Amino acid sequence: MKNRLRSLLIGSAIIIAPQIASASLLIGFHDFDGNGDQRIESAHPADVAAGFSGQIFETETSSNLGGSTDVILGDSFYNMGAIALNDGYASIKTSASQGLTMTLTNSTGLSYTLGQLYYDAVGSANSGSKGIDVSYLKSGGVLTALTSDRGMRLITTPEDDYRDYAKNIVNLLDQPVILGADETISFYFSIVGNLSEVRLDNLGIDGVLTAIPEPGSLLALGCVLGSGALLRTRRRTVRLA
Repeated sequence: MKNRLRSLLIGSAIIIAPQIASASLLIGFHDFDGNGDQRIESAHPADVAAGFSGQIFETETSSNLGGSTDVILGDSFYNMGAIALNDGYASIKTSASQGLTMTLTNSTGLSYTLGQLYYDAVGSANSGSKGIDVSYLKSGGVLTALTSDRGMRLITTPEDDYRDYAKNIVNLLDQPVILGADETISFYFSIVGNLSEVRLDNLGIDGVLTAIPEPGSLLALGCVLGSGALLRTRRRTVRLA
């Protein structure tokens, strides 16, 4: 009887287990045009999933030359196609009071589990004590440290020496970060160690729809658990008899 109940419970877990889906790109930024008056870059429509939006806020004027030339968002498989003739980069400098902010807003009406943050970066020095810190703030949450990168590649010519990065978007307990309906998450890039400049390009965020058991699956689970309770009750009745 115990084995039968165990089999039923395993079967119920299979029923309600969310199907594994591959992550898809939610937003990407790669065409920094050097227009520094408003210091805001918006993603192209082709780089934003339906129902999402976002921007990059720069405290330094971006450049329209010298961006990464590998046509890939960070250390990912998201290919941007041909690089624009005047494709540039976003700059963070110690002279700025703040770094760079990248936002993502979910207006789909559904919840998404965020996957990874992608970006390319080079710095004015490759010291092990100098680099950038990345943190994030989600709607209604608290500022959370995500990663620290040190010893990045040097700013050189040609510009294909950018290092590609991919960082799992998790909380302090290494648990997934869920971006719910109408929520916004902001990522903050800041210089550490008095590094004079860091250049960023090819930034992106991917994720997957957060799976919710279908009503039929929940009903099936209820039936299984109810059957287990019935089996235990009948077993007690037989022992008492």
